[in-house]
Amino acid sequence: MSDRPVSRRKYIAVAGAAAAAAVIGGAAYYLSLPKAPAPTPTPKPTPKPTPKPTATAAPTATPTPTATPAPTVTPKPTAAPKPTATPKPTATPKPTAAPTPPPSIMEKLKELEPSSPVTLRLWALSDVPMDPVIEAFNKYFPNVKIDKTAGSGEQELFAKLKTGAEVFDLLRVQLYNIPTYATQGLLEDIGPYIVPELVDGIPDWGLANVAGGIGEIGKNWYAVPQDFGPCVHAYRKDIFDKYNLPVPKTWEEYAAAANMLHAADSNLYITNFDFTGFSAQALGAYMQQVKGGVALPLGGGKFELIVDCPANRKVINYWGNLIDNELLLITPAWSDDWIKAVKEGMIASFPWAAAWVPGFVLKGVFPELAGKWRLADALQWKDSPRFVSFNFGGSCLAVVKGAKDVKAAALFAQWITQAPEAVELSWKYPGIWPSNVKRLKELAVFREPWDYFGGQVIGDLYIKAQENIFPENVLAVYGQPFWQIYVTQFPEILSGAAQGKYPWDEVLPKLLDAMIPQIEDAGFEVTEKNGKIIASYV
Repeated sequence: MSDRPVSRRKYIAVAGAAAAAAVIGGAAYYLSLPKAPAPTPTPKPTPKPTPKPTATAAPTATPTPTATPAPTVTPKPTAAPKPTATPKPTATPKPTAAPTPPPSIMEKLKELEPSSPVTLRLWALSDVPMDPVIEAFNKYFPNVKIDKTAGSGEQELFAKLKTGAEVFDLLRVQLYNIPTYATQGLLEDIGPYIVPELVDGIPDWGLANVAGGIGEIGKNWYAVPQDFGPCVHAYRKDIFDKYNLPVPKTWEEYAAAANMLHAADSNLYITNFDFTGFSAQALGAYMQQVKGGVALPLGGGKFELIVDCPANRKVINYWGNLIDNELLLITPAWSDDWIKAVKEGMIASFPWAAAWVPGFVLKGVFPELAGKWRLADALQWKDSPRFVSFNFGGSCLAVVKGAKDVKAAALFAQWITQAPEAVELSWKYPGIWPSNVKRLKELAVFREPWDYFGGQVIGDLYIKAQENIFPENVLAVYGQPFWQIYVTQFPEILSGAAQGKYPWDEVLPKLLDAMIPQIEDAGFEVTEKNGKIIASYV
């Protein structure tokens, strides 16, 4: 069967320039998503409005899932009672301190440092890396100065980079936007300057992502991953104990718990849902478990669009059923109402608790709930042949095409994301979960118990989660250049289904129809070949 164009323009009106901007622009980081949601149908009226909380402000603009600085107006946390017995972790070998890279690695990095001072401009999503980490870098590499500009969203940045209106040497941006930047020719391939021993330990799916969908894993580096968002299940132990409910281990058990909790208290919900980009991102994370996603990289700038597939339908119908049965609190994440609902115990769990949730969200925004939250393994599908976690969020350091000093920029991108000292400091300022599993196992800081979670060593859970994110699952979500189209188009379509305008089975076909014109506007040719829809970069 020969290739034939597959344009859905006759089904959808597309506003040219605006659509193109939506395609190629980066969204605000997952903790700083726009507060104004798409039309928000509420299958069941939400609780009567109450005065907005004054003690806690909504998280300010971030990024990395991978991160949002803790609000300064949050009350000082009270001490959490320690449990009488805490199971001794056995999953991870006892770490040894590794404050600096071995001499051989430092020597190779030193070769990238310029002989005379150079100042590099860094656009830093959510003001990360923090100053203490940059100061540590300058102890070893004094000739590379960093001029940092804090940013909160990538859409405006992308537009300026495309037109040359703004010039940066380095970018700290969302991990899943790297394929878009790479296919648009905005990034340097820093593969020749990578120190293999330093980056050893980054999972293959992360390496595939920074190859941009157009490069070769381990050879082409359009960015260096800094942090990931491996997910676990965060739940209110006090609520589950009150109703004598066992902590669910499967999605099927989770739905049953949603029924039981809401039946026991009509103001209590298993979790919340909204019709903004946040829930679109969360659904993308859940799709990884079932090998669904947006587009599967085929190499050479070609991608198979798999939006409308059985795996994704399984996820959409699951959440659609919970919405139809009024078992979710419909309120936008990070809103004042959401914060109030969490504080008052109306929300019992977060199944999307990525590695940035403990510090940035729970401890940072809800210190008064210390001791009430616990973490458990990511929920599993009963028919899954193996344990599978999923990733939500992440960031990386990329070198801009035409940077003032590519070698020096590559030096900074590697050290700030991979050096043991930088990894440890980043966890402390302000809570960056590293992309490198080897670093996680080397550093004692990731094995420390958290009083906030009743003495749990949460690092063990997140290391297990990160080690069980599989390349074949995550690539169709993070290794393709259409993420921003997906995130911007999905909320309104989900909203329509929740309002009963069409069944949940029609959500994904409608999403695909909405995405194709924008994919074409981004410079891709969309064709059908042997029953598969292929987007080719031209």
